[in-house]
Amino acid sequence: MAIAKAQPGVTRVGWVGTGVMGRWMCQHLIGKGYAATVYNRSKDKVQPLIDLGRKYAETPKAVAEQSDIVFAIVGFPPDVREVFLGPSGALAGSKAGNILVDMTTSEPSLAVEIAAAAKAKGVAAAGCSRFGWRCGCQECRSVHHDWW
Repeated sequence: MAIAKAQPGVTRVGWVGTGVMGRWMCQHLIGKGYAATVYNRSKDKVQPLIDLGRKYAETPKAVAEQSDIVFAIVGFPPDVREVFLGPSGALAGSKAGNILVDMTTSEPSLAVEIAAAAKAKGVAAAGCSRFGWRCGCQECRSVHHDWW
């Protein structure tokens, strides 16, 4: 599956999980010119991004329906399973050619399960744990700049 390079103003980003790390990571992408649709279980945590003009979606599925790439950084493996594989999860809203990226510190076997389910739908998936690096996210030291 060929994957195009992400481009500001072209590539639609979805973000699931805007807590301690996710909010800053998403905000840095917004600062680089990416449009973003965002979701968090507690809406107050997504409010700073809404205040920047980002769209809010009611479910991870709705995020994926409006995005080319969906990033998620949530609490624990059961949360990862729900936001990607649940009935209202990102995979349910994805179409062939979408990309799903899990940045939660999670279980490798779950990353393999998500990738297999995604592949069956023509969707790419990657597990890219951030390992609890809060200050790096705030200061934009944990985003791979060569990707963007």
